[in-house]
Amino acid sequence: MPSADNTKAESLLDEGRLHLDAGDMARAEAKFRAAAAISDLPAARNNWALCRYLADAHAEALEILAPILADAAPAPFARALASRALTELGQRESATRELNAAIRDLDASFAAAQRPQGVLATAWVEYTMLVKQAAGELGLDHLVLDLHGRWPGRDLPAGAFAAGVAAFHLGRYAQAAKYWRRIAAPGWSRLMGAYATVAEWVDAGMVPSFRLEYDFHNDVHEAGASADDAMEIAGRGGVRVRMLASLFEPDSDDKASLTASLIAVTGDWGVDLAQRLLAGTKVPLPLKMGAARALVSAGVLAPNTPIPVVLEGRPTTILIKAVDIQEESAEAQTVVDNARLLRDAGKHAEALALLDDLTFRNVLYPPAMMMQANLMRTLGNLDGARNLLETLEKYAPDDPGVLFNLTGLWMQYRDVERARSYASRIDTADTSPEFKRMLAQMKEQLRQFELFASPPTGEEIATAMREEIEEKPISLNVRLAPAVKQVPVQWLNAAATHYGLAPTKRRAEREKALAAQLQDPERLRALLAAESDDVRAALQYLIEAGGWCKLPALTKRFGSLDPDGFFWDEQLPTSAIGRLRLLGLVFIGRAVIDGRRYKVAVIPADLRGALAAAV
Repeated sequence: MPSADNTKAESLLDEGRLHLDAGDMARAEAKFRAAAAISDLPAARNNWALCRYLADAHAEALEILAPILADAAPAPFARALASRALTELGQRESATRELNAAIRDLDASFAAAQRPQGVLATAWVEYTMLVKQAAGELGLDHLVLDLHGRWPGRDLPAGAFAAGVAAFHLGRYAQAAKYWRRIAAPGWSRLMGAYATVAEWVDAGMVPSFRLEYDFHNDVHEAGASADDAMEIAGRGGVRVRMLASLFEPDSDDKASLTASLIAVTGDWGVDLAQRLLAGTKVPLPLKMGAARALVSAGVLAPNTPIPVVLEGRPTTILIKAVDIQEESAEAQTVVDNARLLRDAGKHAEALALLDDLTFRNVLYPPAMMMQANLMRTLGNLDGARNLLETLEKYAPDDPGVLFNLTGLWMQYRDVERARSYASRIDTADTSPEFKRMLAQMKEQLRQFELFASPPTGEEIATAMREEIEEKPISLNVRLAPAVKQVPVQWLNAAATHYGLAPTKRRAEREKALAAQLQDPERLRALLAAESDDVRAALQYLIEAGGWCKLPALTKRFGSLDPDGFFWDEQLPTSAIGRLRLLGLVFIGRAVIDGRRYKVAVIPADLRGALAAAV
């Protein structure tokens, strides 16, 4: 029987995992540290050390792990984490020693006649991914592939991802693409398609090779990053994959600019990429234009000089002209004045034609560009107007006139959030009374636009309320008591009524009474016998999956949650999964798996044994 201290520590671990899943590292670490203070459970130190490692405090992580590492007992998680921390500290020999120890622990476990069962077995299979990451960070790509081939967990997304990275680093690009294309898990498949496509381009010689991270994370390019920041961000292999993949997506905006931006922040590798794009026989013209523009900007090629390229299998040339925005131009101002006369006479197309002629002659004059954008908006060419206004925004990011027109543009797009964002940036300190009046009028239009948007139906509100509950963090090994505390009172009342529990004034008393019902094996058998075959099959599926699974896998087999609504005390849920939730046997939330947050369905860990016997 577990001691009182261990029981308290388990509760602290559950709370810490919830905080960790929610991204609250400080609170998570406090819970894990408190658990380690009262118990010798390895999970307490492992999770505490993980928090320190994620905070880049690698030496502190090793100090926390020291008692576990000094013990001869199998500890693959602790040893793999120690290996990664030692690698970060540059202690390669020690990192290799801990990695080898972790491998021995797992090899012995998977070869043993009495293998770990249930939750422990699931956890040890997941440890294989941490060990592969540790090997990869030491540059042992061949070892990663060897471990992937001999251990279970090959079907787990992070495991297959690591195998793909190893194959990519070894120059086996087609093999890497196969690993990545096989990953069909929700939240992974689309991005893995991008990784596979890039691997195929590298294999074809269209893109130079580069290093990838073994530790998968969803990097994004940060808006407003400095040139140094942009260089550092694009240096991450995962970010580079996303940037490359976006160049060939059918709906990518302004591919020439995207190409030029990627090349500009990736140094010598970018120059190599640009030269390959120019020489490639199947590369679209916008990518070639972006490559040429980047090489001209970098001084590799001279402006106003024909650049030889291959386009659709034929040799030809393209020309990159040096064009500057002109703050003053008597000629351009005359065109603007004439265009204004035509506009005021209602001849919008003719006015736009005059301004378009300036663009064709590579004359970029801000007043002309502003009028050109507004005429495009009037004539319904919102994308053309957006291109011009965003160019002006780069040139004058705080100009009230530019921001005013971007606000109006996004209102035309019916994008309230972006319109409000641009409006909030407008500084009226040095603007005219007329501008202030026009801005106030636009803000009122924006307010009315928001006010009279179609109100949601009662069903949509109920679904949104249910989905909000399902976004809360949950541990994959959550226990019953903390799980019940997370459900809304309407669901708790519905469950209490369903179980025939006597009314109580305090919620805590209802929670305790419900928990008592769920601890009674005979009561569980009777309840499940009264449910449909689908309900029992869904429960059996979860039990066989180790007590939890990603929600899409469950809804695909047993139906959507959409009919269930929120107010269960008024109308009981009808879906198979909803019935299990009503019974207090399954809980749904977001959990971190392989570094990403997924919506999962979980049977409380302390109910799994009894439920396995009941079904």
